Amino acid sequence: MVGDVAVFDSEDLSLALTATVPLEADGPDAWADFKLAEGESAVFALDRVGGDVTPRRCPHMEAEEQFGETVAYWRRWLSASKYGAAGGRWCTAPRSR
Repeated sequence: MVGDVAVFDSEDLSLALTATVPLEADGPDAWADFKLAEGESAVFALDRVGGDVTPRRCPHMEAEEQFGETVAYWRRWLSASKYGAAGGRWCTAPRSR
């Protein structure tokens, strides 16, 4: 660990793990032990580092924005699906008796 950043190095690749919760490390292992209440979130970022690229703080707002964009993309994609209208075999939900 370098400060609050877990750095993983190999001959060909260096990665930095940051989080919005405290990270712990023991040798080559890194982890976080935390609890979230309803409505709370935790962000973990794994960035390639090395050369001129140094580890950065965990980009919480960036991650929230990207998550929102990802959800919006998949909702748009699903809304354009014609599968259910075409009578595909998975178009109706199973019913319990």
